[in-house]
Order: sequence, then C-alpha cells, then structure tokens
Amino acid sequence: SRSLVRARERIVTNQTRCKNRIWQLLNFSGISLPKEYQTTQYWSKRFVKELQSLDCGTEMLKTTLALYIQDFVQTRALLLEATRSIRKLCKSPEYEKEIKLLLSIPGIGEINAAIMLFELQDIRRFKHFDQLSSYVGLIPDTGDSGDRKVIKGITKRSNFYLRTALVESSWVVVRKDPAMLMKYKQYLRAMDKNKAIVRIAKHLLSRVNFVLKNKKEYVSGLVA
Repeated sequence: SRSLVRARERIVTNQTRCKNRIWQLLNFSGISLPKEYQTTQYWSKRFVKELQSLDCGTEMLKTTLALYIQDFVQTRALLLEATRSIRKLCKSPEYEKEIKLLLSIPGIGEINAAIMLFELQDIRRFKHFDQLSSYVGLIPDTGDSGDRKVIKGITKRSNFYLRTALVESSWVVVRKDPAMLMKYKQYLRAMDKNKAIVRIAKHLLSRVNFVLKNKKEYVSGLVA
C-alpha cells in the first residue's frame, strides 16, 4: 500500500517535469499561447490539442514538441491508473474504516487520506504526539550556540510524503474550517504564509492522531 502511494507521487513529479519541459521548449522557441493558457494548472484535452496544433515553424521543432506531448499524455495515463488503484484500495475491507475516519476531517481528500494512513502504518507506535510530529517533520530544528539553544525553523528531517500531504490538506482546511482559518490569520501576524500553513499542518496532524487512535470520526471543535 505504501509503495503504491509513493509510486503515484513519483508519477506526479514526472508529470510536472513533462509540463515544465514543454513550457521551456515553447519559451525558448519564442512560441506564445493565448493568455488564458499561460497560468493553467490543469491541462485539459482541449489544451493538449491546442499544443499539438501549434505552428512551430520548423519540422524539427514540431517533432520535438510532439514527443514531449506524447510523454506527458502517457504519464497522465499512468497517474490516472495509479489514482484509480489507490481509490480501490481505500474501499477495501482492510482500509475502509480508517479512511472514513480521516475523511471526516475537513480538508483531507481520499488520496491524501491514503498517503497519511499508508505512511503512518500503525499510529499506536507513536507513544507521544511529539514523536509523531518529529516523524512527519513538523517540529522546529534546533542547534546549540554556546549556552543558548537556537531555533532554526522547521526540521529538514521528515517523511516527505506525509508532510506534503498534510501541508496540501492544510491549504484546503483553512478554506473550509473557520477555526483553522482564524488560527492561520493569527499566525500570519508573526510569519509568512508558508510558515503559517506548516503550523496549521501540525494542528491537522493532531486531528489525524486523534481519530486514528480513538477510532472516532472528527467532530468540529473537539480537537484543536
């Protein structure tokens, strides 16, 4: 199960590289697209067709672009297959109950729920919340400077997959949960938005810890 979500994340990374490769080729060649496509996040079939129909000027450039587009389309197909496999696994008797618990927390979708569950494995192996936070990588990094302990910011030691899933979900939860939005705005008074969202991710991890250990769905206002 963990190998499947990690394989999907690698495919996501590959898809991003495919997109960047195409953008770099177009920019280097001086080929522009309509304004509505300049900052697009999701590449629809219509957008891909638009890319395929571009006037590239030379046959060599057109062939190169076609190869890059084919690479992107194949990678997207792999991503779809991996996503479907994870969704199917989430509905299996082995994982369905715990996935449902995680989905009761505002901001957590099915794929990120799967990443959290499969990466954490048995939540009971973390005796204290600080141990869990350390494993995820949501604790400050410290160093000694003479007699003083210096706080350096968030530690680089982390479970990349878990921390990414929590941060992604945190951006959603601040839009869905008024209490979390209030906390986020409070953090923004003292730090930038990226550091603030990491603080929210730690609150979200607390909710994840609670529902999995207590086998109870999340109730608004029950857990910080």
